[in-house]
Amino acid sequence: MIEAYLKKRQSVLETLKAELEKLPAGDYVLELGCGHGHFLSALAQRDQEKGITRNYAGVDKKSDRLRRGKKKSDRTGIEIHWIKADTGDLLQLWPAAGGNKKIKEVFVLFPDPWPKLKQQKHRFVNAGFFWALAKIVERGTRFYFRSDHQGYCTAVRELLERSTDWQTDDNAPWPQEMPTTVFEGYHSVYENIAAKRK
Repeated sequence: MIEAYLKKRQSVLETLKAELEKLPAGDYVLELGCGHGHFLSALAQRDQEKGITRNYAGVDKKSDRLRRGKKKSDRTGIEIHWIKADTGDLLQLWPAAGGNKKIKEVFVLFPDPWPKLKQQKHRFVNAGFFWALAKIVERGTRFYFRSDHQGYCTAVRELLERSTDWQTDDNAPWPQEMPTTVFEGYHSVYENIAAKRK
């Protein structure tokens, strides 16, 4: 059983690595846990209208969500790379800082808060996340987090304040005039947290 699991894991990692290697060079916006792709598709369309050229990648573990995202981007004709992956695997396999695929902005919008104390180990935005992300981005890369769960927001702020790699930036502008995400529509009150790589 363990051997079968390890073989499957190796296959998953090799497939993801090959997919990342095929991505075009350039500057990237990542949305981790992209859901149905509403936000990223709208952001890409707004950028196109403003003449901004960059690459977009939406990452999620659920194939159905990625298919819905692809339908949205196909309708606009804007290329967005929809990647099925665990966030930890993606951060592990993305080229290191200084490579030709440069992450400039990272969005995490309404991740599962895992509110119970015994569940919080499942939160993917944690100390290990910020450490791994710091390894693959350059100075000035911006990180954006949004959640309606106060406890999660507090934990993220504390992690950023203790980090030697990241600095909170409450004055950082968020993309304006964006349609709400599916999850955002469920929550009338939420908190934004922005930070940048030192």
